[in-house]
Amino acid sequence: MGLSAKIPQWLRLKAKYEALSPRSGKRPNREKTPTRELARISQLPLAQQARWFEENYPIVSTALDEVVKCVVGADGLTAQPQPKTTDGKVSTEFARQIQRVYEKSGPVWCMDGRTTRPDSEQLITRSLVRDGESFSRIYAFDGHDFLGDVPYALELFECDHIPADLYDRKKGIVNGFQLGAYNRTTGYYFVPDLSAFAQKPLFIEVNQILHTRWQTRIGGLRGVSKMAPALLSIHNLKEYEDAVRLGRLVAARIVLIHKKDKKGYVPEQEGNEEYSDDEQLSFDYGNILEADKEDDFKTLESAKGAESSDIYVQHQQRNITGTIGANNSAVTGIYNKSYSAQRQEMIDRWAGYIILRAILVRQHVRPAYEGWLNAAVISGVLKPPKDLDWTTLYDVTFTGPVMPWIDPYKEATSIKILKEIGMLPLTMALAQRGLDVSAVLEMYRQDKVEIERLELTELLTMVANNHTNTQDEKDDGKES
Repeated sequence: MGLSAKIPQWLRLKAKYEALSPRSGKRPNREKTPTRELARISQLPLAQQARWFEENYPIVSTALDEVVKCVVGADGLTAQPQPKTTDGKVSTEFARQIQRVYEKSGPVWCMDGRTTRPDSEQLITRSLVRDGESFSRIYAFDGHDFLGDVPYALELFECDHIPADLYDRKKGIVNGFQLGAYNRTTGYYFVPDLSAFAQKPLFIEVNQILHTRWQTRIGGLRGVSKMAPALLSIHNLKEYEDAVRLGRLVAARIVLIHKKDKKGYVPEQEGNEEYSDDEQLSFDYGNILEADKEDDFKTLESAKGAESSDIYVQHQQRNITGTIGANNSAVTGIYNKSYSAQRQEMIDRWAGYIILRAILVRQHVRPAYEGWLNAAVISGVLKPPKDLDWTTLYDVTFTGPVMPWIDPYKEATSIKILKEIGMLPLTMALAQRGLDVSAVLEMYRQDKVEIERLELTELLTMVANNHTNTQDEKDDGKES
């Protein structure tokens, strides 16, 4: 008999009722609006508010920069193709050929000729967090004016071009999407020019659009800004910072009270012959005042609330960076925690970066790569080997930036140990650090040949062993 069976029915009902009845204060609001109705009402306004905050509030812009840096990196995600031959071995030469052509297509990845492949991945990641979604239109073959050798390119556009308030249930149009059987998306209604009045949307089939989105509700068609829960905190932080700034300006002012010995105040003595020689008092730097012996001087200062403002500001900053998913220390520049605390924060945030990267790969990078690879093979730009196992043509691994370590020696030691026990291939370790695996291995081979030619192998080995033994004796590779 379980524990729940021993609890009387009336007691369980009472517990449920008390959970819904707050002991004091107003009951919190509850969301009763369907997901698609929420998207119709708030999807675009939330994105527009988040954009305004990004343009005007440094902490929002910096947090988005941090997310993009850690999810995508400076050079975009690194593709490691792994096509295999019929004997199950990786076709190394064909993989290198794919990688070379893929990198060559990077500068002309988008139809506008300005947005490179790394740029597109960075912009989409930024839109994913800020707007909640982004779209990419696919151009393949069909006589388009492509800028590269492969007849495949993309056109990025923001969520504004697919109106979330476009509804026609009789025709199956919901949130600007055309729905078919089994509630599947069959197409999108695209508005090319947002400035045009009463423009009729164009219908684009689903296989010509890539939709990258951040979703938190089942059944939702549109992505909602990841910043939505933090918008009020961002606004409150700005207002509080303005109030603190004004308060500290007031606190920085010192009020001088000069009481004359004959009970007369300075403003009242203008024009009085008895005090005709009095000068107007000014309170500037390096003041020199002449006063009678009986004159009384007092200063009033104010520093009300100045000592507790930093605590509240940092609390709001943590709310904002936590919602966006960025490392708070990196965004604010405040590193006042211990080594262990900073590393734990980094680990927690990198789990979020990995989730965002996985969404980006699933919904944009991999589908775009597969479409590009199709076009490259069909057009003859890539020539697969005769013994290629075609079921492995799309086998590829995408890697991005790795979590940085505070101690480089410990990082290198861990990579070495993982490599020796077979848990981390060298190629993956290089790819995770954003390096071109083929180029690095080729440079390593050339270095090895040159070292052997100059007969420096024994000398370099001795130096390396001596350095390693010194470090092991000093630190033993263990965290203090």
